Amino acid sequence: MPQAAVNTEEHKKLVMMGKKRPMNFAYGPNSKEGDVFLIDRRKPPEVLFRLVKKEGAKKVASGTFTVKSKNLMVTAQSVLPGFAKKLRKHLKSLNLKMSVVVLDPEGNPLESDLDEEAGPEDHQAPAQEAEAEEQEAESRAQEARALAARLKALKPRIDALGPAAAPLTKAAGTAVTFLKAGELDRTEAALDKIEAGLRTLEARAAAQTERPAEPGEAPQPAPREATPAAPDAKALVARAAALKERVAQAPGPAGAAAKKGLVEAMGLLKARDLPGAEAALEKAEAQLADQPAPAEAQAEPQVEEAPQPDPAQAQWDDLLRDFQPQVERAIAEKRGDPDKLLRAFDFAKGKAEAGDYQSALKAGQRVAAHLESAQAEAPGSHQARDAEALTPENVAAFTRSRLNWVTTRSDLKAQLAKIQMAIVARTRGIEGLEEVAEQTEALFDYVEEIDQSLETTLDALVATPDGAERQKLKGEAARIVRSYRDTLDSDFFQAVDQNGFTKTNIRAAALGALDQVDSALAT
Repeated sequence: MPQAAVNTEEHKKLVMMGKKRPMNFAYGPNSKEGDVFLIDRRKPPEVLFRLVKKEGAKKVASGTFTVKSKNLMVTAQSVLPGFAKKLRKHLKSLNLKMSVVVLDPEGNPLESDLDEEAGPEDHQAPAQEAEAEEQEAESRAQEARALAARLKALKPRIDALGPAAAPLTKAAGTAVTFLKAGELDRTEAALDKIEAGLRTLEARAAAQTERPAEPGEAPQPAPREATPAAPDAKALVARAAALKERVAQAPGPAGAAAKKGLVEAMGLLKARDLPGAEAALEKAEAQLADQPAPAEAQAEPQVEEAPQPDPAQAQWDDLLRDFQPQVERAIAEKRGDPDKLLRAFDFAKGKAEAGDYQSALKAGQRVAAHLESAQAEAPGSHQARDAEALTPENVAAFTRSRLNWVTTRSDLKAQLAKIQMAIVARTRGIEGLEEVAEQTEALFDYVEEIDQSLETTLDALVATPDGAERQKLKGEAARIVRSYRDTLDSDFFQAVDQNGFTKTNIRAAALGALDQVDSALAT
């Protein structure tokens, strides 16, 4: 979510992310609610420009920025008078002591507001920045030349092994692609795997020595064996999955030895050393030759399934479905102690959202105790009347919408994890898709913009009496909802429920929960 200018650690982290990558921004001073500084990794500057305009800013600057030393280096698409000075003052209000250097799209300096109290080491003029960039570029060029020489040296070794090294030939082609694209880290990782595979194949070739000649017999070369076709990665993964089930049921030394061989085979599969993986699997299977195979393993082997969820998660999901309506009803009817009940419920859900389902279940016991007290209390009792007197109007609507949104946001992450597990299961062990599973963590980058701001604001609404402060909180909540809707309208969320791997209902559920919040804010 684009972040408004508030003094939060989260906002500071977004600014400092400019050390790693260019960040998009729009800045409008002196709007109705004060300065607005929106930052986003994906939304383009022109979109952020319009959002700042909606916040009431009359003049807006936008573009991208990076952080160099203690300088905010801005590449501006649009500027405003005294932009550098105003932005630096705003950063200072966030406890960020940074100077601002503004450049045009071609990199020419437009204006700057350097910190006069800082020493020379805190500032790098554009010329010095250019020199530093040239040095970094030369360093990368040297690294690229070294990787190219390393790749060239591997080619004769691969060629000498003939068809048996076909997978390594393909891996070398992938390394060339990475190198040409300037992805040096991936190039180096590919070369490491190729070298590991070469060592295994060369050791195997060296072990195939000539047969010694009998006395009086002319030495005869060992018959040349036809080079077998390279093993199929998919079939090896299926064998490993079947063997894993047998190892789990095999007691004693045989099971331990087979497990060791299985671990070795999985490591070789990951390194794309398919012949080595096949040999390791054969060795592990031999350890279990006298062990009866389970009925499942005797059937046609299947690709390894995605890991099963924690059993405690299923227990928590059942408990949450039971608690949700009870908590809403207890708060709406003002039974027991609504504040303590809500805090206990939020604590339990927070543990579950962090993946600690055992602690969530334990915390659920306190929720159950609060619910028991609330249900034992008749409406209109002394405690209920006291709670009603202290509770602002419409608190039930705010509370229900908040609880529903918290549950929906937690479920959103759970459904993304479901997609991740399905992708991993479908792509594991398939040649050419080795890196897909590693990249699935990027799925969760998209939900970083849907943070805890809304539930925090709604929580404050529950505790704030009717008046100007409450109206201000309602306006802030409405702004956050609009921002969340913008995120849910992005290309990713428009397409996520048609992912092709597993059935999900992410976008519609989130929009429905936001509709409930809008309805509560309208009361």
